[in-house]
Amino acid sequence: MKTTETSIKNSIRNNIKIGVLGGGQLARMLCDQGHKMGLEVHVLSQHKNDPAALVTRHWHKGSYTNLKDLKTFAAKVDMITYESEFADTQVLKQVKSKYVPSLKNISTLQDRLTQKISLTKHKLPTSPFIHTSDEMLITQFYKKYKGFVAKKRMFGYDGYGTVIVKNKKQLDAFLKLSDKDNYIIEAFIPFKRELSIICARTSKGQFIHYPTIESVQKDAKCFSVKGPVTHSKSSTLIKKLKNYLTKINYVGVIAFELFDNNNDLIINEVAPRVHNTGHHTLDSFAIDQFSLHLHCLLGHKVPALQPYNKGFAMINLIGSKKTRPKLTVCKQSKLHWYEKKDNRPGRKMGHINSMSSSADKALLNCKKDLKGFDL
Repeated sequence: MKTTETSIKNSIRNNIKIGVLGGGQLARMLCDQGHKMGLEVHVLSQHKNDPAALVTRHWHKGSYTNLKDLKTFAAKVDMITYESEFADTQVLKQVKSKYVPSLKNISTLQDRLTQKISLTKHKLPTSPFIHTSDEMLITQFYKKYKGFVAKKRMFGYDGYGTVIVKNKKQLDAFLKLSDKDNYIIEAFIPFKRELSIICARTSKGQFIHYPTIESVQKDAKCFSVKGPVTHSKSSTLIKKLKNYLTKINYVGVIAFELFDNNNDLIINEVAPRVHNTGHHTLDSFAIDQFSLHLHCLLGHKVPALQPYNKGFAMINLIGSKKTRPKLTVCKQSKLHWYEKKDNRPGRKMGHINSMSSSADKALLNCKKDLKGFDL
């Protein structure tokens, strides 16, 4: 830990300024944890009441799709990172700065087609897929795999931009779409549960990972996570992920969402950033995913990730109405509220974390406290 503390002191002494593109909850938590590390974190977003804008005095009004705004922002910081992988890399390429992760990595992983090609090229386990607008090939793929999942290549998240095709009627509806070329088509994979592994790699090449967790989705959004969980193929996959991140020279935190189909672990999607399934680390580990991401950017040597307890869990607080939410004091958990101006159905408003002697007990604690919220 002393090595890390020395590195942080050097970063502060050198007055390294870190810029974050985006003002949502992920940027907010990056700011919060950066401040605890003594770092100066700047945010570029469009509204002064964005969640991240509320927790830093280094907020800059602007859009990361606007070339002029980006140039002004980049001139004020030493390096730039992102809260979303959907930054416009074509615009960013026109602005000189140190981007972490690299623009090459973001460009590859933000597009589900090039992401799939990258995973396949490096022999990582993922579902069969095609990219075509040919109706005959799509129909053949549908018959071969008894259904498929079509995903928008860009800007899809929390179920948005995803079309599930499991019968002839759904197939016919998909074939009528005029923008089929904007989708990749994946084999429908029956799975036992959804898992996630959050990894990180520093600019000096050190590889780190948190334990495997299980996530539960509701309405295509992450509802809860618990961990640690085990799978016979976890260790083998983690070795492959380490090799993959080394080969593509990735720097920062990255999440691999997985399907567990009993015998194998299959990579469903990759998120090159801090991730919802890692929010538990704010309370469950001595180094959380947001601090870890900043350590990676700055090239700090990271000590072993020490958990505070044997089990941990998180539940997302998701809006169900447009009225102001009624909050409660958690007895078993810890509340993290994002201070979003407007509540609306389906919007992530915050989350609660809990720890206990097992993953299931921690999740039960979260569920008990969840009853006190009126969202």
